[in-house]
Amino acid sequence: MNRKRKLALLWSMVSIAILCFLVGLIYPKLPLTAIMGSQSLDQQQQAFVEFMVPKIDLANEQVFALRKQILLVVDKAAHKKQLTEVEKRFLKQTAAAYNIADFNIDRPASMTELLKRVDIVPTSLVLAQSADESGWGTSHFAQEEHNFFGQHCFVKGCGIIPNGVAPGTFEIAKFNDAQDAINYYLYNLNTNASYIDFRNERARLRAQGVPLTGAALAPCLEGYSVLGSTYIGMVNSIILAHGFSQYDKQYQVVK
Repeated sequence: MNRKRKLALLWSMVSIAILCFLVGLIYPKLPLTAIMGSQSLDQQQQAFVEFMVPKIDLANEQVFALRKQILLVVDKAAHKKQLTEVEKRFLKQTAAAYNIADFNIDRPASMTELLKRVDIVPTSLVLAQSADESGWGTSHFAQEEHNFFGQHCFVKGCGIIPNGVAPGTFEIAKFNDAQDAINYYLYNLNTNASYIDFRNERARLRAQGVPLTGAALAPCLEGYSVLGSTYIGMVNSIILAHGFSQYDKQYQVVK
């Protein structure tokens, strides 16, 4: 197989991985109820952590693998090397998947925005938000709909209409499994206009070589809840009280 065909195959596989990641097709379903039968609160919380952390790490590893592929192409372009059609298509498909309008490979701002969006979310932050939003996995929506993050959807029939909410307003999203919910949570933070500040701060920390932690990025998510700063205080308290910072990994490209 010649080099051109190998590259085409590589980028095709990456493109498929993008789509699989976004729709949660490549992860097995795992029943939460099977590991949430602990008698004490401490045991239940520990069971939740053990259930969630590997899945959060897997989601982040998928995103970071995609980011590394983008960086390889960006580095090639930065050294004035001609990109192949396969590489150009890869960047365009990724930009489209991450909802970047008017993406232009020749425009530095487009490449900057792509890298702002395709990045990890610290495990401690994902874990703390899921614990808070789902009552450590005990809520009805977590148990029955695999929704650990209070995520909404806005198409009729896409989820469950909560009590007290008028039909047609929003629904609580349903997911195939916990991995699917985590994948979508990362995608939501990485694409939703409400979280621009989060992405900008993450990029700023990246540029300065500062580790990405939940405690550092949580303040940028006031828009996640109507409770605003109070919500951020709750999330940071969970991170601190339960030592979740130990789960943050450094996803850094080594050159």
